[in-house]
Amino acid sequence: MLGLRGLPGPERAAAGRRFSTVATIGLVVVLLTGLSRTAAEVGAPANLFHTTFGRVLLVKLALFCILVALGARNHFRQGPALARDEAAGPFRRTVRSELVLGVAILAVTGVLGGLAPANFAAAATRTAASSQVVLSGSDYATTVRVRLVVSPGTVGSNQFTATVSDYASGRSLSGLRGVQLDFSLPAQTTVPSSTLVLRKGTGGVWQGNGFELSVKGRWTIEVLVQGAVSAVEVPLSIDAALPAR
Repeated sequence: MLGLRGLPGPERAAAGRRFSTVATIGLVVVLLTGLSRTAAEVGAPANLFHTTFGRVLLVKLALFCILVALGARNHFRQGPALARDEAAGPFRRTVRSELVLGVAILAVTGVLGGLAPANFAAAATRTAASSQVVLSGSDYATTVRVRLVVSPGTVGSNQFTATVSDYASGRSLSGLRGVQLDFSLPAQTTVPSSTLVLRKGTGGVWQGNGFELSVKGRWTIEVLVQGAVSAVEVPLSIDAALPAR
């Protein structure tokens, strides 16, 4: 706005009005294009708060709102007052603030460019949460119940998480000496059986990782629960499919 210096009052006010008009048109264009892109990349409004992309976008929107407020102040208040010499200083200071905000918005936009869109990030989270198979069963005498979570539940490497509880009360059993999984594929006798010994975790959870689901098919999993003085077996089965490509 150095061009305002030296201009007579009426010409300075006219130049300020032209600048404000051009700036307003530019802000409206940016707003409309930004809203259309936001709708495509954010999806559900909740993604604004539950994804990194959404939270950074909220910061950008906040800066943009401040920029719009400063622009409105210039357009409706300080611009018309430029006919007075003492009004040129506040007008220039507000324009400088707008330029600083513009640079900040460009910086935030650069950060957004390196993040996955919110709808993609949310979909990936939902997919990860749903990529597991939950199995449950009890021994033939109905004394214990086992809940086994296999993630992702496809052919290849899997994480196995087992919880063992009393069949009648549903309370987690303590004092167990061990839990192991015995895998077999009855439909293909040429595939060797295997055993995975689970490690005891916190809260009565037993965990392990392995490649026991080595081929596609319906696998039988015998869960061997070793108590303080005896052991029981809980039969389970899982259909292991090939991972999605």
